[in-house]
Amino acid sequence: MNQIPPVTIHFRGVERRDETLVFGWENDREMWVYSGLTKPYTKAEIGAFVSNPPKLLKDEQERFMVVLAEGTVVGCIDFFEYIKVKHQVSVGILIDKNHRNSGYAKLALLEIEKIAKKKFKINCLKAKILANNLNSIRVFKNAGYQLSNSPVEAYQYQLKEYQLLTYIKTI
Repeated sequence: MNQIPPVTIHFRGVERRDETLVFGWENDREMWVYSGLTKPYTKAEIGAFVSNPPKLLKDEQERFMVVLAEGTVVGCIDFFEYIKVKHQVSVGILIDKNHRNSGYAKLALLEIEKIAKKKFKINCLKAKILANNLNSIRVFKNAGYQLSNSPVEAYQYQLKEYQLLTYIKTI
């Protein structure tokens, strides 16, 4: 019987060749409620971002491209709201529509912990998730994140109010 080899992923920084992918992801109006975006990014803005991407230790945020072993980019993970003295960072993940429900999100969240711990000395990861985003909640819970006992936050987007839950993971 043929056995399917385990999926392996790695991360790399954002590069110029990612411009079209990033432009599509950032300008997907279905995703704006999660990012708070209210108008599309221009090609020039995305071009500037991929040409000079922020670095965590300097800019308190960084994007990592999620790449399969054979080189296919399936998504990205962002570190942001970095608090060096607390060894803490917020994490967000996006998996391309063509690659969702494949297990890549959970695998990427588990693998990015190694970079967080080893490269940045982070010991606490935090994710803020809309209460109605059940798929994202499931992925983070399956990756070991737990609902924080901090109060539920109100989040308003396009005149609608949402509840924002905080999930944390100590690594």
